[in-house]
Amino acid sequence: GVHWCLAVTDFRKKTITYYDSMGGSNSEACKILLQYLKQESLDKKRKEFDTNGWMLLCKRSQEIPQQMNGSDCGMFACKYADCITKDKPINFTQQRMPYFRKRMVWEILHRKLL
Repeated sequence: GVHWCLAVTDFRKKTITYYDSMGGSNSEACKILLQYLKQESLDKKRKEFDTNGWMLLCKRSQEIPQQMNGSDCGMFACKYADCITKDKPINFTQQRMPYFRKRMVWEILHRKLL
């Protein structure tokens, strides 16, 4: 099967943070993303990307909500992104997933974020 996770690149804080709703840690994904930034900088800007001061982080299962089934990982990844982009705490629960799914369908159909 496929498992969805989220990685967030924050240029202001110089961090790449990995979020996994099943508690996994994937520092390799963060390293690959940092390498991608270096390659993109060379390709698009024709200059070296300065990686000094950048931190690669993996959120621990105690720090973020965890899924209790094998089917909500995509919704968890979307909710992590939703909270991060709105600068809100990541404190939702598994029990709210049916509501979040319905809300996402509404947002897509109405082309409007709530």
